[in-house]
Amino acid sequence: MKITHLVFMLTSIALALSPAATMAQPQAPEQQIISLKAACTQIAQEDSIPDNELAQFLLDCVNDQLTESGYQRIESIDGKVDSTLATEENDPL
Repeated sequence: MKITHLVFMLTSIALALSPAATMAQPQAPEQQIISLKAACTQIAQEDSIPDNELAQFLLDCVNDQLTESGYQRIESIDGKVDSTLATEENDPL
């Protein structure tokens, strides 16, 4: 009985970690990714994350939030910048 239970648990874990399980999750809307990136950028600034670690920090931070929300992880956040944030940062006011 214990062996059957153990086999069932291991099979369940293997299926949960398989790429097929990841594909079953929906993609997050791009606006949500943009919002998460902005929030993670704020955290990075508050935590004084060095520039050479910033890209990986942002990707990990966004993916952690996506995973918690039941969405697929992303491979890159390049180009996913909120245009209003970019405008504000470039505005000399």
